[in-house]
Order: sequence, then structure tokens, then C-alpha cells
Amino acid sequence: MPTRAIADVLKDQQLVRLAPDATAAEAARAMTDHRVGAVVVTLPDAPDGLIGIFTERDLVERVVAPGRQPHETPLTEVMTHRPLEITPQTSAREALRLMKEHHLRHLPVVRDGAVIGVVSVRDFLPSETAEFAL
Repeated sequence: MPTRAIADVLKDQQLVRLAPDATAAEAARAMTDHRVGAVVVTLPDAPDGLIGIFTERDLVERVVAPGRQPHETPLTEVMTHRPLEITPQTSAREALRLMKEHHLRHLPVVRDGAVIGVVSVRDFLPSETAEFAL
């Protein structure tokens, strides 16, 4: 079966961006409001440039579990800095391989230095994920 390109996986996706000084609580609200599992962190004066990603897992493992205050914790302290990135031309199979190898659930998609989306394990078809047992 031919594999899709990430550009096809991203169709109709809503990208949620926050500044590094936004709080974990603001990120949680944005993820809830937009029904996504991750937000990208960008600088206000360079909103296309990816500096980090903050995910549901980060919220649990880096904020809630250690007892940090979500309304006081800036994303810059708890996000994944310089995350692994893929391009729209990356195949779904390669993206899933990277996710499995690096224990990730979300991967930012960057084109020409600009973040354009985030793919999640949930975005892939069962036939695509079956090989990777995700």
C-alpha cells in the first residue's frame, strides 16, 4: 500500500501557537478549546519560527505531576525545546518510525523554516500505524 505524505495527513488541521511566556494553564485552555493535543511555541515577532512544542504529556509530566502551578508556569520552562521536525514531503511511514523511535506522540511540520502544522499519532490511518504498534 502506498504511503501518504504528511501534507495529506495535515489537511484541514488547525495550528495553535502560543508565546514562550504563555502559561501551562493557557496552553491547556487552548488545547481544550481547539481540541488538539499540542501547541507550538513561537516568538511573537516571528510566529512562523518554531522554538518549542508543549503537549498533553508535558502538562502531566512536567507541570501537574511535579506539583507546579499551571497558572504560574511559563511554557518556556516546561516545553520541549527545539523538537524533532518533519516536512510536508515526509512520508507517513517515516513520521511514524520517528515517533516510535523517539517515543513521541506529536511532530511539528516545518516548510522552509516556517511551522505549518503538528501531526499526532491519532492523525494516521490504522493501516499506517499497524506496523509500528502505536
